[in-house]
Amino acid sequence: AAEVICCDNDPDALLACESNAELNGVSVTLAHDLAQVPPVDVVLVADVLYDRDNLPLLTDLLARGEAVIVADARVDPAALPAWRVVDEREGLTLPDLDESGLFRLVRIYERAEPRDAAVP
Repeated sequence: AAEVICCDNDPDALLACESNAELNGVSVTLAHDLAQVPPVDVVLVADVLYDRDNLPLLTDLLARGEAVIVADARVDPAALPAWRVVDEREGLTLPDLDESGLFRLVRIYERAEPRDAAVP
């Protein structure tokens, strides 16, 4: 990527993004608010759908990027009819938070419907 923008409203998450980028020898731009992020080619998000109140975020993300890819372990695919599962991976949080095994299956979603279709 020519540029990577990490956006989160949690300062600790941004610090983790910055530290991870440094460890991997890449540079990132940090943003505290999605409104600060210009339109981009690809939006990658993870673990944002744990709360159903966050579903409208998908509409905001679609307005920001040509392609939107969502990784999440806490949402049932039936709750996202306009999205399709393109991959599933086993994952865990480090340190291990002893979460239910249900949350270790991470699904990767992409938009299945035309961009002008209703979301979610």
